[in-house]
Amino acid sequence: MVIARPLLVLGCRVFVTFFPFSVQKCKKWFWGLNLMRTGTDGIRHPETGLQTTYCFFFLLKINYFLKFYPGCVRFFNFSLNYFAEYPIPGETMNYHAAKAFILDKLEQELSDKLTYHGLHHTLDVLHATEELCRIERIAPYESMLLKTAALFHDSGFTLDNKNHEELGCQIAKANLPLYDYSGEDIDLICGMIMATKIPQSPQNYLEAILCDADLDYLGRDDFHQIGATLFEELQAYNILHHEEAWNRLQVNFLEKHTFFTRTNRLRRNRKKQFHLRELKKVVAGYPNP
Repeated sequence: MVIARPLLVLGCRVFVTFFPFSVQKCKKWFWGLNLMRTGTDGIRHPETGLQTTYCFFFLLKINYFLKFYPGCVRFFNFSLNYFAEYPIPGETMNYHAAKAFILDKLEQELSDKLTYHGLHHTLDVLHATEELCRIERIAPYESMLLKTAALFHDSGFTLDNKNHEELGCQIAKANLPLYDYSGEDIDLICGMIMATKIPQSPQNYLEAILCDADLDYLGRDDFHQIGATLFEELQAYNILHHEEAWNRLQVNFLEKHTFFTRTNRLRRNRKKQFHLRELKKVVAGYPNP
């Protein structure tokens, strides 16, 4: 212990000197580990299920630790008063109220002609997003942004079936500030929404997750049932008229599509390729166009 204590103090001082953490990064780091939440009321956090009292005592242990290892003070200078003054990223977002708002809007305003892009699709994408966030171990703050983007990604259909991604971003920008989302939060959400525009073009991993959630059904057993609703919707808007054109379109789309996350490449690619082979057999029986 005589040797260990000086080495620990020296190591902490070297770490802090060469790897200085910004305030924002440190807060997000603690938040991502589900370790930080101020207060003593014992309320369970709605996203993480973490009790605030646990984190309160965790901080007390850090302060106790610093009495014996003062070399760590610069790195662990996160007192209860500091976190009470500076909120954790995502702490102020009222996700559940925003979710209730947009689900009600979709239910009331989406056209009956949207047999694919209906409320059921948004809920399906939300479920797939939650699964990917859990499997990919996305931090709670980013998970909340992703789930919000999933809820708003097709909201533009309440206005028009063309350029719905841009319209969805307009709806997000007009309404999310009412639920305490910051401008930075909304910019990230809109980036995810725009990434889902066909052809999908994610620029970061959060956008990649939403893209995969949006087209998750391509590698699932319910591919044909969901695809049938999309064909019906395209017929309703006079975009397609015949099953042959629809099947050729599906083959072309599946050949060009790719999953972006490691999770969906592992769990969805094989089934997607199976669907593609089956569709190619069907298309092979059509006369040459």
